[in-house]
Amino acid sequence: MRAFYSIQVIGKEFIRHEFRFTHAKGKVVNIYRETYKCPECAISEEHPDDQTFVKAPVQEPLIPESYASESVVGWAMHQKYQNGLPLNRQKEDWKQLGVPLSRATLANWIIYCAENYLRHVYDYFHCQLRRRKYLMADETRVQVLNEPERNPETDSWMWLFRSGEDGLPPILLYHYTETRAKFHAASFLQGFSGYLETDGYQGYNNLPDIKHCSCWAHVRRYFTDAIPKGKEYDYSLPAVQGVQFCSKLFDCERYSKAKNHTAEQRKQFRLEKEKPILEAFWNWLDQQRPTTIRPFTVGRKNWLFSASPKGAASSAIVYTMVEMVKANDLNTYKYLTYLLSQRPDDEMSDEQLEQLAPWSETAKMNCQN
Repeated sequence: MRAFYSIQVIGKEFIRHEFRFTHAKGKVVNIYRETYKCPECAISEEHPDDQTFVKAPVQEPLIPESYASESVVGWAMHQKYQNGLPLNRQKEDWKQLGVPLSRATLANWIIYCAENYLRHVYDYFHCQLRRRKYLMADETRVQVLNEPERNPETDSWMWLFRSGEDGLPPILLYHYTETRAKFHAASFLQGFSGYLETDGYQGYNNLPDIKHCSCWAHVRRYFTDAIPKGKEYDYSLPAVQGVQFCSKLFDCERYSKAKNHTAEQRKQFRLEKEKPILEAFWNWLDQQRPTTIRPFTVGRKNWLFSASPKGAASSAIVYTMVEMVKANDLNTYKYLTYLLSQRPDDEMSDEQLEQLAPWSETAKMNCQN
């Protein structure tokens, strides 16, 4: 007869790490509301209506008469504006989960939440931006298909306004307009008083209470585009010399950034190291007699098409939220879901809206990567 012995574990050894993926899944959650009765209230046959009943408070749906939740809309925003996944492709992903969501439904959800919730946070960011002393701005073309009384091929514009490196939390705002007219910039910046750094677009010139600064990256591009092909190292060419002046300034800026200089330290460093370079540049520039200059095209962000002005305006709001999250090193999906769960509205005070900003301790605690 064979004897059986139990096997004893005497130790274990580590073999390897292995990363495994769990496929996403969705679920339907039923929302109930409880009703309570007062145990202190007496019930008698003579007065049966004296019993008191109280219904528990329940948060209103994110979107009226819709089964959309914060997590679903937040994920759709994250996929489109963070990962660049168009809604018609997202529709196929939802189909794989057994949820037949159309592109129009997803678009309507995003627009509703942007207009009714995220807009209030956006406006708060806008107020905070105009209180800064140093801003940067740029704009790029965007195509909007159904603008009233305009052809679908007509260019519309998406503007980007952001704070400078002033030691405060970064603020970045996108702003959609149908044209590139100067009054759009003047209107958006109304109340701002300080320095504004831009490219060479004249629409920023002579804005009230604003000192217009040029962008050295754009200056350098003009010189770079003026260099004949294959002549990048021919230092006898004025265009190459211009690039070298700009490159010296950029080297100084990289050094200052690597040293984590404060705004005041950066100012002193620039006066000491960059001012002599600039003085030499202006003297050199006075000696030049350019005869031609080649046009150049600023690289444009690959924006997705918008079907309507409301969609474009909503895109500007959600893009703003996404870029603000990235600038403050938080998780995009968590932050969007967090904002929607808080239901921002026009009754919120500045103190309450401040708690929704990505630099607040509350947001950091809820939305860390």
